[in-house]
Amino acid sequence: MVEVTQAGQRSLELSEALAWRRVSSVEVAAQGLLVGLNAGEWGGGLRRIAPSGEVVMIESNESNQPCGGPLNPQCDPVHAIATLPWKPNCVGLAVGLRHGASHGRIAEVCGDEVRSLYYRAMPPNSHSPEVAAPSADAGEPRISVAFFGLARVGDSLLASAVDGLYRLRASGADYLGPLPDPQTRGDFGVSFAVPGVVLVARHLPARWGTFDAPLLVQR
Repeated sequence: MVEVTQAGQRSLELSEALAWRRVSSVEVAAQGLLVGLNAGEWGGGLRRIAPSGEVVMIESNESNQPCGGPLNPQCDPVHAIATLPWKPNCVGLAVGLRHGASHGRIAEVCGDEVRSLYYRAMPPNSHSPEVAAPSADAGEPRISVAFFGLARVGDSLLASAVDGLYRLRASGADYLGPLPDPQTRGDFGVSFAVPGVVLVARHLPARWGTFDAPLLVQR
């Protein structure tokens, strides 16, 4: 890692080698440099890099079950990281996987503390989520909406998922509707239909699919 300051720059040797091909997102946060990893069906998780170069895995398995969440490096790909507008010392994570069944959530990380911020149940054999999510104290559903994009816009977070767009605030979350159709611009598929962000297709031809959702780039 290279640290750049007004005094110059210096190279830091990391205490743990990171598979750079799996790095999906990076966020400079109050708690350090956060790195999201996406290893697909093999998980990924979150790492925090201290100024000393020490790499710390941030994880939480509340149920102590295989693939238990809300942040399991063996099962949870992290696609995007964004600082929470209403809690600036914390970040939100877009967690999502479509491998057979759908699985995902928006997780909240405050230092070493991790909790599930939002999830929505998705019934089997369907690409549309149920109208209401189960209560947090009832436990997360086995099949849930997968999230792939996250961006801070004003006092809220916008999140992209396989079924559409969501807006998260301190007071809760709202489903905004289906994803707008993308347009091919050169080597990219994009949409400028949502104020505050650009939706960017991960693959060409430009289209959103049931196994993918756009990146959200703040503008």
